[in-house]
Amino acid sequence: MAVSLVFVSLAGGCQRGPTRPKTVPVDVTVSYKDKLVSGATVVFVPKGGPRGAVGRTDAQGRAKLMTFVAGDGAMPGSYRVTIDKLLDEAGPAGKTQEEYEAFWKTQKNGPAGLPPLKCELPWRYGQIEKTELTAEVSEKGKNSLRFDLVD
Repeated sequence: MAVSLVFVSLAGGCQRGPTRPKTVPVDVTVSYKDKLVSGATVVFVPKGGPRGAVGRTDAQGRAKLMTFVAGDGAMPGSYRVTIDKLLDEAGPAGKTQEEYEAFWKTQKNGPAGLPPLKCELPWRYGQIEKTELTAEVSEKGKNSLRFDLVD
């Protein structure tokens, strides 16, 4: 659900030109069990600011965040961070892994025979209520962040 809220905030009310708040480049690297993670969605949810940032990791586990346009980064400030890599995005939105699995048990082969949702990373990293990941984006200096995820 947090991911959906960020995408809605990113899509809605895009500002252009000099009235848009300042962003700074942010590069993120994600690893899990000492292996770089490709195809993960990284979401920066502001702790007190108006707008989050999002990125998707490449084959080297790196992502460049965007707030308004691709690669523009994030606004300076404090963030809670979610990271997930869903193997099948079909199914009921806004559910926890346990709720999702319980839902699928009530379905005969699931709606339209779709398989259950699986997250390649520990589920807690993708939930804003449970993630312990945080980040500080500085207005000056290099904003290269690394998240080494563990079970």
